[in-house]
Parts: sequence; C-alpha cells; structure tokens
Amino acid sequence: MSQKVLLTINDGTQNKTCDLDSVGKETVVIGRSRDCDIMLQSPKVSGHHGLFYRQSGSWYYQDLGSTNGSIANGQRITTTALGSGMNITLGPGGDVMSANIGVQMQTVSDPVVNVGIQQPAYDPYGGQAGGYPVGGQSPIGGYPNGGQGSMGGYSGGGYSGDGGGIYRPSPNSSAFVWMIISGVLWSVIGVILFIDFVRGFEVVAHLGELMESEFGWILLIFLLSYTLLTIGSIVLPITLFIHNKKGASIGADLVAAGTDGTYLSLLILIFAATGRFAGYLFQSTYFVLFLLALVFIMVGVSILASNFKRNSKGIKLGGRWYAPIICIVIAVILIIVILTALESNLNSVLDSDISLLGALPNSKIWIAFIWISAIITSSAYLHNDEM
Repeated sequence: MSQKVLLTINDGTQNKTCDLDSVGKETVVIGRSRDCDIMLQSPKVSGHHGLFYRQSGSWYYQDLGSTNGSIANGQRITTTALGSGMNITLGPGGDVMSANIGVQMQTVSDPVVNVGIQQPAYDPYGGQAGGYPVGGQSPIGGYPNGGQGSMGGYSGGGYSGDGGGIYRPSPNSSAFVWMIISGVLWSVIGVILFIDFVRGFEVVAHLGELMESEFGWILLIFLLSYTLLTIGSIVLPITLFIHNKKGASIGADLVAAGTDGTYLSLLILIFAATGRFAGYLFQSTYFVLFLLALVFIMVGVSILASNFKRNSKGIKLGGRWYAPIICIVIAVILIIVILTALESNLNSVLDSDISLLGALPNSKIWIAFIWISAIITSSAYLHNDEM
C-alpha cells in the first residue's frame, strides 16, 4: 500500500490517466512536443508547457514559461505543490481547447496503467539521471542535486521554449549531427558577412551624404537589411550549438528579414536607376529568370525561418521541411540556365569561347555553396528533430 499521485488529463481530444510515481523519473515534462513524457494535442498547450518534479518526497508542478500559462484552482501560477482535488489548466482556460489536469492522492495496492505516456530513449534534461546538474537556485529551494531556477535555465541547458522557459531537451543523434553541421556552416557565413560589414562600416560615416543623394533611402534600407542579415547569421549558429530553439527561431527570422530586405532594396535600386526604361527590363528573358531566382531564394529563406519558429513551438513541420530546399534548388537551376544561355549568345555573337561560369570568382562560388548547404542542413536538422 502506498500513496500515489494520479493525474486525470483531458486536452479536448483525449483522456489520459497517469500515475506520476510509476513513470520512473523524478521529472516529468508535459506539452505538445514529441519528446515530452506526457504528450498532448491541444493547440493551446506549448511544446514544453510544464514540468512535474519530485522534491523531498512531494510532487510539484512548474510552468516552463509557456505562451498561454498555467492555472491552478483558478489562479495563474508559476510553481505549485500538488494536492488532492487540485485542478491544473494548461492554457488560458475558459475554452475546450485548454488542457485540464485533475490531481488525486490515492492509496493503491496495484500500479495504475499509464495511457499515452512517452518515454524518451535519452535523458532530455542534459544532466545526470534523477536530477539536474549542480548549481543555481530553484523557485522552491532547490531541485535534486541543485538545479537552476526558472529565470536562468538549468545549467545543463534549459529550454527557452515558447516563452523563454527553462527546459531544453537534447536532440536525437541524427538531429544532433545535422544541427552541428548547419551550425558550422552558418558560423562561416556569419564570419564572412561580419568581415564584409566591418570593411564597409566607413559607409556609415558618410550616411548623411548618402541620404542626400537620389537613392539615399534605398541605400539606407540596404544597409539596415545587411546589418540584420549579419546579426542573424551570428545569432543562428550560436543558438543552434546550445540548442536554444527560441533563439534559433529569432536568428532565422533575422536572416530571412535581412535577405529579403537586401534583395528587395537591390531590385528597387535597379528599377530606380533605369527610370522610365525599367519596363524594358521585363522584355528580357534573362532579367525575368533572374527575378524569379531572387524570389525563390527569398521565399526559401522565409519558409526556413517559419519552420524554425514552428519547431520552437513544438508544431510538426510535415512536408514543409523540404520546401526551402526545393526553392533554393530551383533558384540555382535558374541562375545556371541564365549564365549558360548568356554564355552561348555571347560566344555566338563574338565568335569566341567565353565561359561565364568559369569566370566567376572561386570565393563567390564557395560562399554560394555554403549558403545552399546551410539551408539544406538546417532543413534536415528540423526534420530529424521532430522524429
């Protein structure tokens, strides 16, 4: 005979019964992500919404900085001790899509059968089994072996999650490999962009003069966009290496905004410079194909940023994960077609043997290759991270 903490869970789509003591862990994560110990389906629930943990023989619940918060007996809470008859709501409450958890303390002789409990094949807390790495302070006086509180993340790597929470699950082995590769590639991109940014920083000293020029505002948009692109290319690899999904989402958003802004400002500059002759550009097949290539690049990077955001919220990507790859491949094919066609026409007119592809600087080719590889490996990481 023993005292058991029984959870009766209803998330609007299913009912579950869970005996926390029979899970076999000191910490039990609940949320929508597939790596949660208790996985729910409600859209009001965050990817890693809350954490049940045992301390000194008692069970507690802590909200992990979720988007919609947690409510216990009608009061919004961050951390609370579990008690018999308690009702915990994951989400804003007041609608059927929030998840409701009833807590009961029962004396039972036989273990309760757990329904729908997922046991990760790895330790998702980044620390030793049965607790958190030593160090830091908890909101209730300390987790097993120390542990860091809700404001700073666990010292083993807290998950920033949907609202800056504290639990950061380790990626599975295949996702980890792709994460490291993409992180290295984005690091190279970040270093290259930063060096170019520093070299061109003297432009800022003449910003006033530029703004007085005919195309000053366009150049300002380009400068701001390039700055966002540089910052994003630095933030993204750093957050990938520490597996901070929220940070990676922000980095990807900066990369997408910077990329789109840079290309759009260049197009506007081209149209502004050609003036009333801009319409003739669209009569050129080469220009139209070039425009399509830029559009596919911008769309691909934007979809990648959207995928990072969905991943940070525990939303499944499905077939969306390879959309950025398709866009980038189409863009590359269009650019190759343009260069090949131009090369053929020039050689026909000039009766020469010019190779435009061969004339491209090797440094530019390598940068383009790294960009493409970074997008492909990032997409592969996001795909494998939800498996």
